[in-house]
Amino acid sequence: MDKITATLQKLFQQHRVIFWYDEKGQLQEHYRALQLSGVEKVAIDNNEFGVKYRVMVGEPQQQFLIYSPQAKPPDEENWLLDLNLAFYEFSADEASLAVEELKLPPERKRFVQKHLPFFRNKSRVEKLKALLEPEDREERIALKMIAVLCNAPAEMEHILYELFAELEEGGGEKYESLEKFELSGIFWRFVEDRYHYRNDPPTLKDFLIRLLQNRFESSLRESRWPLNREASIFINHWMDSAGHRKRFESLSNRIAEEMDVRKLLEEYAAPDLLNSDVYRLIEFKIIRDLKDRAVEEAIGYEEAQKIIERRANKYWYKNFENIYLALLAALELKQLNKSVQLEINSLSEGVLNYAQTYFRFDAAYRRYIYHAKHSEHVDFLKQLTEQVENIYSNSYLLKLNHLWQSHIDRCRKWQISGHTMQRFFFDRYVKPFLKSDKKVFVIISDGLRYEAAVELHELLLKEDMYQSEIGFMVASLPSYTQMGMASLLPHQKLTYEEPSGNVYVDGLNSSGIANRHKILQAHSPTLAAITAEDFMNMSRDQGREYCKQYNGIYIYHNGIDATGDSAKSEIEVFDAVVKEFEVIKRIIRQILNFNGTNIIITADHGFIYQNRELEESEFCKIEKLGKIYLSNRRFVIGKNLTEEAGVKKFNGIELGINDDTEFLIAKSIKRLRIQGPGNRYVHGGASLQEIVVPVIQFNKKRKSDTRKVEVDIIKSHSRITTNQMAISFIQTEPVEEKVLSRELKIGFYAKDGKLISDEVKLIFNSTAEDARSREQKHTFSFKSEAGNYANQTVYLKLMEPIEDTSQYREYKEDPYTLHISFTSEFDEM
Repeated sequence: MDKITATLQKLFQQHRVIFWYDEKGQLQEHYRALQLSGVEKVAIDNNEFGVKYRVMVGEPQQQFLIYSPQAKPPDEENWLLDLNLAFYEFSADEASLAVEELKLPPERKRFVQKHLPFFRNKSRVEKLKALLEPEDREERIALKMIAVLCNAPAEMEHILYELFAELEEGGGEKYESLEKFELSGIFWRFVEDRYHYRNDPPTLKDFLIRLLQNRFESSLRESRWPLNREASIFINHWMDSAGHRKRFESLSNRIAEEMDVRKLLEEYAAPDLLNSDVYRLIEFKIIRDLKDRAVEEAIGYEEAQKIIERRANKYWYKNFENIYLALLAALELKQLNKSVQLEINSLSEGVLNYAQTYFRFDAAYRRYIYHAKHSEHVDFLKQLTEQVENIYSNSYLLKLNHLWQSHIDRCRKWQISGHTMQRFFFDRYVKPFLKSDKKVFVIISDGLRYEAAVELHELLLKEDMYQSEIGFMVASLPSYTQMGMASLLPHQKLTYEEPSGNVYVDGLNSSGIANRHKILQAHSPTLAAITAEDFMNMSRDQGREYCKQYNGIYIYHNGIDATGDSAKSEIEVFDAVVKEFEVIKRIIRQILNFNGTNIIITADHGFIYQNRELEESEFCKIEKLGKIYLSNRRFVIGKNLTEEAGVKKFNGIELGINDDTEFLIAKSIKRLRIQGPGNRYVHGGASLQEIVVPVIQFNKKRKSDTRKVEVDIIKSHSRITTNQMAISFIQTEPVEEKVLSRELKIGFYAKDGKLISDEVKLIFNSTAEDARSREQKHTFSFKSEAGNYANQTVYLKLMEPIEDTSQYREYKEDPYTLHISFTSEFDEM
């Protein structure tokens, strides 16, 4: 009775007179008990004339509930017909009450009656009520009922997301509810109308298989699976949906296994699959082909780069990005090995050749090892890894440093003409700022070798308003931390005052940040030393106040060397390099936050790293040494040292040390067979990787100086007359230092903002000089709703992502006209 009372109360807010015909008189007790404020209850009992007089003449303002415990009489026998027509007729059966509550027109009662169990749940009814619109027809109401049961927006796309999610979880409650409330047949009619899916009987799994196979075959040729463009658009949206793509991945992988897609792919050559991406196995087949061809040297770097650029726009690329980048690094190393002739005619030429060209071998090797490790497919790359290790260690690293060692052997003084020696760093780079009363910050990254610094330099140039120049200097020997750090400080002389590895600067111990701060202060009270951790922990106000005190600040960070110097973590050293890039960028941002502008980034030494296990021949053992201060895999410091075959002996004067300390430096890339930390990561010797150290000079400009590449639409005409349209896009210039890549999401939109086609994400990142190599093409498929915009202007919109959000902003738009012939094609669907 509560529901009847509530319904009548709402109705009396709109009507003065309400008739209630209770066909079987089952609700007489309910009627008698009704209490409606301000409403007179009148029962029909052969008193029709009196009722009519009272309502129309006697009490024309009064509200009446006129009740009959019988069915409504036929019109020809109904004395109250005129009042029935003039006023409202109420029915208290479940279907009628539901129609009343949802404010549906009376003709929807039959539809409600058919699905009556759905309406017996208050929560379902409330959710449906919130979705209904006055103009909704039965099909639209049914769709919204399905949406309520699936807990989804009232759109087929989102309903399918939820049903497929349930399929992926192994459940079936939502679909079973469609069957329970006799909505499954309507659902499959919607699916057939929208996607052209038919099957007897239809099932979600069968529909899913056809969606995936249709997508796959359409990328190769005409699909055998009779689905339409809407099916392809749905898959596109599903793959692009942040909230639902994980379900897609799981189901795609499951169907691939059940359908034995691996065997299916055997019918196709990898190049034929470059436009396909619905199955993860497609990506792996392309990768396997690239790997095999790389191993067989049947593909070059440039060709592989073009293939990888094409795949970068595909769905599964991110899952395999590391393995792609590893393959590219391996091919770069192979290309360098073929094209670069290693040649050293002097110490000066050796350093210059390394800084200009040879360092690229080390960079390619580092990137390969890093990305191969993070690809999670180390075994798959085993054969290629062996080739990479062989090229790097034997064809490059050993050969280069043997050539270099022949000049080191003849060296009588560690002074290489034409190049700045590390011990002159302060005078060459820092002092000019101080003389001109400019503040300078020196970031010293322990173990940041030259090849890594080049990559850091390139990363900095991509940042807006960042200006960076990279140079190099020659590290002091031995190339270990204490010597390198001491050489970077202002000094008159460097000495060993005790039998240890500590280097003294003008009589002061340079070991540790506190001692380096004292040395800087002794040179000038305007100089200071601080750890990166302490510097980064300062607030903006604290930092600015601190920086006001000094004109030169040395900031020290130890990420790379701390990782490499431990036998337990040395295999992580290339990870440490990548992390160091981010650390240095954060330090730079902090300096800028403290109003600093002039920054120098350098290192104490470089390093050698070989990821494979070393062979016995790569070690040398020294039998007789002398008095040892410090020994390392690459050097020995002491007095009365004996020079043997595997080492080169220097005295202090020869190395710029102001005492008679002696040094043994391991030749080429050999490691000394002594007890100590790991042997893959080493430094302290005279190899080019250890002694060519970077100097990056950085400052920030006042005006923006970076921009993204421009992308133009290659437009042959502006008329759309078919349901598919191929459009080409041209990247107008190559990507380079200050010209960055651009990512776009592209689709056709109507004037009202409705998307009427599929959308595609394209990344324009080509470095090719040839314009044709920078062109990308996509065939857009139009939704059936596009027919509603016949003979109207629609827009091809190029949208770019807003950084650190999931939102997009418009980059460009281009108008097109939909023509009538296009509408007729959709009428046939």
